[in-house]
Amino acid sequence: MVDNPTGVAVDVLPVRLKGTKYTIVSDFDDTLFFNGESIAAASLDVVGRKLSIAEVKRLPKEIKHKVYQTAYTTYMSYLKPNSRLIQLYRQHAEEGAGIIIMSARGEEFRRETEQLLEEHLVPHKDLILPRDHNMKDEEWKLGELDRILAKEGGNILFVEDRVENIKYIRERLISDRVTYLCVTRDNFLMYI
Repeated sequence: MVDNPTGVAVDVLPVRLKGTKYTIVSDFDDTLFFNGESIAAASLDVVGRKLSIAEVKRLPKEIKHKVYQTAYTTYMSYLKPNSRLIQLYRQHAEEGAGIIIMSARGEEFRRETEQLLEEHLVPHKDLILPRDHNMKDEEWKLGELDRILAKEGGNILFVEDRVENIKYIRERLISDRVTYLCVTRDNFLMYI
């Protein structure tokens, strides 16, 4: 479980969203699909040894991009679906929630990303990918979430695997319409 003294472990939709119009905005990598195996295999191809996701993030930009490109194309089949979360999304889509998937993986991986979503029957009304890789992940997500808030009525449940992204966005996006859910491999942790 994530070390977070302000979080409460949850398995269902936060109570404050029940009976309201809401949209789920979900991260893709390591939230909806676990990418550790694809990254390790790709890094072996690109740099000659298996690296963790954290090690890949420290690589020079061109090499890091090549690892991600290889992981998201050649080793796409190594991505493991978060079946528990996908099932939860199906349930909430049936109950009327809109689901938007966002990923910092980039527009150049749209075809592969859509293919995975379709293959695993992940309900969604939109897939948002950046065209500009010059922004940090959390900065890009903050901007997109702000645009979604302006466009969508009702509440937002933002689902993300990186605590630091949630903290960054939560500190800068002042809105009582957003609830944050941190997903680890085994747990859902709500930020209040």
